[in-house]
Amino acid sequence: MSLAYGGGITALHQAEKLFYNGVEKIVLNTILHNKVGNQLVADVAAKYGAESVIASIDVYYNMWGKPQVFSHAGEKVEEKNAILFAKQLENNGVGE
Repeated sequence: MSLAYGGGITALHQAEKLFYNGVEKIVLNTILHNKVGNQLVADVAAKYGAESVIASIDVYYNMWGKPQVFSHAGEKVEEKNAILFAKQLENNGVGE
């Protein structure tokens, strides 16, 4: 069973420490909603493989049944389509 860690990862050096200490996969969420996240995904995927990067996308349905993407632990609404966002992340190097 793979050991995954998520929460507060914002830089490659943090991911490197986690991998050094036995974590096999990192889980990213809030950082994925900005350009820094795109670079972090690319850097981690290049060094450790795409399978080591997991994207966590928080999706909640509003009162009209429309899915909405959230970040910052469900506090901030992102104006993104969940499916398109997932495909974009996959294209940027996210493996899971």
